[in-house]
Amino acid sequence: MPSGEDARGFVADVEEGRAALLSDLLPVVEVLIVTPFLYAVQDLYSVQVILPASRTVNGVRHMRSTTSRRRGPRRAFSEDEVLDAAQQLLDKGGADAASVRGIAKKLGVAPNTIYTYFPDKAAILEALVERLLGSVDHGVFADDSRPWRERVEGVALELREHLAAHPGAVGLIVGDPLSGPNAFALNERTKQLFADAGLDAADAARATHVLGVYILGALAIEIAHPENGIDQPAHDTALDRYLWGLRRVLDGLGRDSLG
Repeated sequence: MPSGEDARGFVADVEEGRAALLSDLLPVVEVLIVTPFLYAVQDLYSVQVILPASRTVNGVRHMRSTTSRRRGPRRAFSEDEVLDAAQQLLDKGGADAASVRGIAKKLGVAPNTIYTYFPDKAAILEALVERLLGSVDHGVFADDSRPWRERVEGVALELREHLAAHPGAVGLIVGDPLSGPNAFALNERTKQLFADAGLDAADAARATHVLGVYILGALAIEIAHPENGIDQPAHDTALDRYLWGLRRVLDGLGRDSLG
C-alpha cells in the first residue's frame, strides 16, 4: 500500500496532467465548438460578438477577424420590397394601416422578420418619406438659365406629382420633422435657388419654409376635400387652383426682393 507521501505525489501528478489536458483542450473547444456557436447566435439574432483575433491549436494558428459583424438572418426580399408593401398599405388605409403586422401579412412572413430590416414602424415610415423625396428630380433646380420663378414652379409641380400619387405620405411629412438626407438636400437646394435669385441667407430660409407650407397645406386640403370648394369656378381643376395659389405666393416673395 502506497504511503501518504506517495499518494500525495500521485494526486499532484494527476492534477498537473489534468491542467495540461485542459490547457490543450480549451483552445480546441473554443475553435471547434464555442466560436461557431457564437457566430451562429450573432447571425441569427443580429447581435455583435467580439472574438479573439487568433488561437493556436496543435501548432496551427486559427485566425478570426476582429472586425465586428452585424448580420441578420438570410433575407428573402429587399428593403425596397418592405417599403413597397408599406407604401401600398399607407396609400390605402393611412399610417395606421402601415403597421409592422400589416406589412408582414402582406409579404407573407412573421412580424419578427420585418424587424431584421427596420427597427420599428417609425423607421419604416421615415424611410418611405425619404424614398419619396429622393425621387424628386433635382435637375429642375440646376438650370440657372431659366428664371427663378420657373425653377420654383418646377420644384413645386414635381413635389405635387409625387405626393399626390401617395397621399398618405403628406400627413407623415406634416406630422414629423424631416431629418433624412434626401429631405435635407431638397431643403438646401430650394434655399440655394432663392439665394441665387437675390435673397440673403435668412430670407432664403424663410422663403423655403413658406413654399413648403403652401405645397403641403394645399395638398392636404386637396386630399381631404377633392371636390371644388365653395364658389370655385366649375371648370377649375385641382392643379389650376394649386398653380394659382403658388403664383400668388411667389408674387409676394418676389415683390421687393427678387428679380
